[in-house]
Amino acid sequence: MDDKRYFSVDEANELIPELELRFSKVMQLRAQLRVSYQELEKQGESPTAQTLERTDGEPEQVRTRGRFRGLMETLTEELHAIEETGVSVKDLDIGLCDFLGSREGRDVWLCWQYGEKRVGFWHDLDTGFSGRQPLQGEHPARLLH
Repeated sequence: MDDKRYFSVDEANELIPELELRFSKVMQLRAQLRVSYQELEKQGESPTAQTLERTDGEPEQVRTRGRFRGLMETLTEELHAIEETGVSVKDLDIGLCDFLGSREGRDVWLCWQYGEKRVGFWHDLDTGFSGRQPLQGEHPARLLH
């Protein structure tokens, strides 16, 4: 794929303030979505694509569906904005993101989790979060592509 964006540790760290803001919104949106989901269930509906498109029903149901749709759209926009930077969102529950990098001539993921102040870990493309290894002691130039 020709449109891969490679990050150095410094380049990834420059995005952390933006990611913190966006993931703060994502976490809030997800909490609001859970509440709206529960409200829809109490009203006898499951928020499926079909039920969310409906415009009929009690005014409360129509409002709740509209709120849920709006929250979903906003969440999708936030995630799209993150992905447009070249960052790969891996887990919404913990705010896990990876930045494509290079180490010793091979592609790796530079790994960041919401709440961390900087990128401090990396892992091979196929190992995931459980394979995270600290960057400490690494010279940043070794992680440049």
